[in-house]
Amino acid sequence: EEVRTGIHVSDLLQPRKAFWSRKLQLPATDDEIGYWLAGRAHHFFLVQALTGVDDAQEASLVDPLTGIHYSPDLLQLKGEFKTTRWGMLPTTLKSVTRATEGYIAQCRAYAALINTLEWNLYVFYLMPVDVKTGRKTPRLRVYALTFEEKELENERALLKNRKLLRQPGSFLVA
Repeated sequence: EEVRTGIHVSDLLQPRKAFWSRKLQLPATDDEIGYWLAGRAHHFFLVQALTGVDDAQEASLVDPLTGIHYSPDLLQLKGEFKTTRWGMLPTTLKSVTRATEGYIAQCRAYAALINTLEWNLYVFYLMPVDVKTGRKTPRLRVYALTFEEKELENERALLKNRKLLRQPGSFLVA
């Protein structure tokens, strides 16, 4: 079980999930454990292969201005690593955006807290079906993201405001 202190970026990006996970304090399901195990294993080995970095013990960072905790996967590469079980590789800008929308929000938050305009999103598709052969063949895709300064300013303000709503006395605190 991962124990986090403070308010994490993921809590601010998915406040409903954060609220209910604290409120109900339900244990992970067998399915969730299986997904996390597979995702963490792929993550660990691919990050090691791509960077030579063992990020298994990487600690959360804390933004000094907001006190928000965050844990980018590939800080040296300004990148985030994700695994997905999507059955089809996205082939158009629209399908890429749809498949990575939540990931991009997390990357934008990290870029805003680190104050960088560029971020890379590494997505390992575990089981996409090859349309020619019908076989499931894993694929790694890297998406180079570029943010504008105004976009990052807005993101920092949004994160700060969401954190303020989570403070003691707020109706959102579990």
